[in-house]
Amino acid sequence: MNFTLIIFLNFLLYINIFSQNDIIKNNNNNNNIDIDFILETTKENNPNIKIKEIESDINKIEVSKSFKNLILPPVSLSQSKNLDNLKSKDAKFQKLEARIEVFEGGKSYYTYKQAKVNDEISEKNIFLTTLEYQEKAIEHYFNVLNYRKQIEITTLVINALKNQSKKLSSLFENGQQIALSEIYKIDADIELNNAINIDNKQNEQTNIENLYTLLGIELDSDNNFLEFSIDKYLKNKINYKEDEKNLLANSSIIQREKLKVQAAEYDVKLAKADLYPTVHASSKYVIYDDENDSNEGWMVEVGFKLLFAWGGTLDSVNQSKKNLEISRLNFENNSKNLNVKFREQYRMMQSLYGQLLAQKKRLYLLNKNMTLDTLRYDNQLISTFDYLNSINELKKSQEEYYRLQRNLVLTTIKYENLAR
Repeated sequence: MNFTLIIFLNFLLYINIFSQNDIIKNNNNNNNIDIDFILETTKENNPNIKIKEIESDINKIEVSKSFKNLILPPVSLSQSKNLDNLKSKDAKFQKLEARIEVFEGGKSYYTYKQAKVNDEISEKNIFLTTLEYQEKAIEHYFNVLNYRKQIEITTLVINALKNQSKKLSSLFENGQQIALSEIYKIDADIELNNAINIDNKQNEQTNIENLYTLLGIELDSDNNFLEFSIDKYLKNKINYKEDEKNLLANSSIIQREKLKVQAAEYDVKLAKADLYPTVHASSKYVIYDDENDSNEGWMVEVGFKLLFAWGGTLDSVNQSKKNLEISRLNFENNSKNLNVKFREQYRMMQSLYGQLLAQKKRLYLLNKNMTLDTLRYDNQLISTFDYLNSINELKKSQEEYYRLQRNLVLTTIKYENLAR
């Protein structure tokens, strides 16, 4: 009985764990997707951003390694004999040695400083890469909303055409004077709109899957796409004077360009370091010397090395100086271009917001008109041609509305990102 009870309890435990996992899975697959969700999830889950984070970790390890090389002397435990002696005698460690580079033209120091600069650049790259993929994800989000609305409108058209075809077919079968060609035209328009909807659904699914890939979530996830409110999104977002001031002082793009100049400066210093001789001191403990016992014990050595490269080192210095000059010119040029781009983005926001308000009002009026035209079409007061023209105007207006929304959001994000 006890054994049976244990089996039963284990079974209940398994069912409970399985149910909890299923609940967790369902919760993960039922997210409300909006702008805020996209921005946060892209930052946390995007695989390309994770790669940049790993590359940044590698740079941090390089900083640690350079720092250790700067402050800690390398220690070696060695044995060196010819092969015959190693075969005939037991191999033993011969000496323990610690070596310090007393002077090397600052090479280790500048290598460490350059590693720190590269680490800071990698941090900026993580941030800027995040912004790049957030923009791509938002573009796919608006494409999904657009295609869903297009499917909705086209479905309404198909239903209206089917109703009209059914009415005319009934009248024709009852001997009314209805041109059969008119029914054929309506049925052809139904098939045309069915084909349009097939294409819309395929495009919708493609954009959903591209979005899920950028968000790092399962392709077969079942999520709820929330409609977008431009007024809510833009509220308290723009402070032009503060943003422009921050752009020139603290923006990530400007900071990264400054770091590139610093890295080029350290390249010059590292190249110059090769012009100087290296002076080293080493402390060595000889464990045993089978040729001369008097050599055993502690020994201190001092030495230097000067490499003559037939002018090659000077050429390296001159190359580094030219690269530094290029970096400085790039910094100045990019700073000016960034300021121009910032002002351009601000003007684009103003323009797009005005267009969006006008398009929103136009869309409202065309929706009202579609409702009236659908009633008129159902009562055979307008032709199929006129009805479809009315619907096409609505579809174009709806598509333009989402396009303006998407462009305004992306422009706003790019504007904000320039100053971050």
